[in-house]
Amino acid sequence: MKTAVAVRFPLGRYHATPWDASVNEGRVEWPPSPWRILRALVSTWKTRLPDLGEDQVMALLNALVTDPPAYWSPQTALGHTRHYMPSAGHVMNKPGKNRDLAFDAFLAINPTQELIVEFAPQIKSSQQELLSTLVGALPYLGRADSVCHARVVNSPAEKANGLTLYEPDWGGDTRLLAPTPPFTLRDLSESPTALRQSKRLDPPKTRWVQYKRVAQEWSPRAPAPTRSRSPVTAVRWYLPDSGRPSIVETVALGHLLRRAVMRQTRDPSYALSGRTDSGPRSDQHQHAHYLAFSSQGDGRVDTLAIWAPGGLSQRDIAGVARLRRLSAPEYLRRLGTYRLGLEVLSSTRLALPELVGPSREWTSLTPYIPGRSWGDWTTAGKRIPHVTDDLNRELGYRGLPQLVHIEEVNKPEWRRFRRARPHHSGRKPPAISLRLVFERAVPGPLALGYLSHFGLGLFRPSG
Repeated sequence: MKTAVAVRFPLGRYHATPWDASVNEGRVEWPPSPWRILRALVSTWKTRLPDLGEDQVMALLNALVTDPPAYWSPQTALGHTRHYMPSAGHVMNKPGKNRDLAFDAFLAINPTQELIVEFAPQIKSSQQELLSTLVGALPYLGRADSVCHARVVNSPAEKANGLTLYEPDWGGDTRLLAPTPPFTLRDLSESPTALRQSKRLDPPKTRWVQYKRVAQEWSPRAPAPTRSRSPVTAVRWYLPDSGRPSIVETVALGHLLRRAVMRQTRDPSYALSGRTDSGPRSDQHQHAHYLAFSSQGDGRVDTLAIWAPGGLSQRDIAGVARLRRLSAPEYLRRLGTYRLGLEVLSSTRLALPELVGPSREWTSLTPYIPGRSWGDWTTAGKRIPHVTDDLNRELGYRGLPQLVHIEEVNKPEWRRFRRARPHHSGRKPPAISLRLVFERAVPGPLALGYLSHFGLGLFRPSG
């Protein structure tokens, strides 16, 4: 059996400019070249799995491309959008030739079908596990818009309907860039700018391979899922440096994010809306949590996220990926308009590593508000027992272990936090910052209490 990698593009689009083409030529590299695939794996290794050894990774990559791979491709259709970008002499609101036309070419792909990249050699079992780890963490292939889910599969023994074979053939009309073993990490890491400065057209240790396109009518046996494939349970955006909102506006930002996502999806699912046809969901908080926090701890929100423990559907993912901007209405004039940069659509562990754990000790990132009201909040001797009882009740809903210790953390800034959703009138409930200790390590993320689906009651592992 040969080694194969199956790649699916859940957004239904693939963006990638060929090595020997300009962006404005409107060409798309398909199938993804072996050079592109290996560089994507190197990027994933260095940014997401830095603990992997260089010798093992490079040995795997050299073994994969001993011979050029074959591809089994789903049907694709070429499309593009046009953008008029301001030129150097651009003047606002003045007609004339002061804008440059830019093409954004892409391929439309069925989001339920997989591209199968069939590598010739059968690699060792240890290398198979390493490859599964790398491709399971691959966030995109091509440009960052090309979000993907990848997994290692056995080379299909039966052919599949609707897939087209691309195989190496000198008489073919498709040309792909492939590495020439043996190559090093430095060979794979050369930037286009460095290559142009050295007056080279092609990267070192590479060759061009011709591929012949052969239409096939075969229907693959569906490969068994592997452990590396996980459902999309989290989405993460970053906010640019300028004008970041204060962390005290967490609830308002969660409210705005939910409203924006609901508009993008048009027909919101139960996972995003938190409601069924008969009313609010009652499945123990498996629907979306809209989070806003500071990953740098500077009191300014630099990260927005959606965490849905029950997972997101393909329609949810497509709608969420369209979100590029968050705008506050007039009644939230303290907030403004923020550009959003989509970082990752993936499992919670990959998308929100700072919130995951596992850990026995957790500390408040945003204040906790008990789900049940309590009259005598000023007396610590009565406040802590009430909070303990309330927290254990919340943990029971989520199937988490009970607490063995609760400690109040002196963070007076909780009084500045917004403690009600916009348009919700009434008295603001009291809040508290805590350090929690469990009887055993829990995985996280941990969001508890009132308004936990809008960013409050969020804890970070501290042990």
